[in-house]
Amino acid sequence: MLVCQNHVRKALQILVLPHIKEVSQKAPCCFCQKDARLNVYYSHQSIGYEIKKIHRKPAS
Repeated sequence: MLVCQNHVRKALQILVLPHIKEVSQKAPCCFCQKDARLNVYYSHQSIGYEIKKIHRKPAS
């Protein structure tokens, strides 16, 4: 979850035991699309990966 400085508190309220690190590449905040300064995450996998994994259709 990439967040700008204004949305760090909101991200921390959503996540349980988050990890935080500074963003080294330019990326948008997931709440407002401003430049993200921090990456807030549970593990080394992005939240997008988890969403895709959950919604994947079973093999026929």
